[in-house]
Amino acid sequence: MKLRQWLRKYREQNQNEKIQRTKPELTPSYFEILVAASFKYFAEEKVDWAVVEVGLGGRLDATNVLQPELTVITNVGLDHTEILGKTVEKIAWEKAGIIKSKVSKVPKGDKPGLNELQTGFGVKMGIPVITAARGKALKVIEKVAKEKGAEVIFRWSIFGI
Repeated sequence: MKLRQWLRKYREQNQNEKIQRTKPELTPSYFEILVAASFKYFAEEKVDWAVVEVGLGGRLDATNVLQPELTVITNVGLDHTEILGKTVEKIAWEKAGIIKSKVSKVPKGDKPGLNELQTGFGVKMGIPVITAARGKALKVIEKVAKEKGAEVIFRWSIFGI
């Protein structure tokens, strides 16, 4: 079923109204519905790669359910301060919420020398982060990335600047 057909069917079945009546606190926003429909479409089409942009922030964004291969955080400014926070640091922290750790499927003890990095069923590594952030925002992103074991690639360093 194509994306438009799915959205039409969703509207026709009054899914939002049903949710609002039974669990109003779980009523999805228009953006959340579009994100779900997009993910369904990607799965049906069996896409190899999808470039997915977050909505306002990162940490609580509907797109944050994905396990990315790469994370990109553009420059951080004082946008959406009523939702993300009043300072560059707070906004950067919210945006850094998309930075992820990944656990590979390496059984414990299978690779000599990696035991100190292994947790549970595999090796914990971070998903690489490319950013153009600078100053205080970059410091916040670097701190979160370090906590998640993710490498930060400063965009300008790619070009030797």
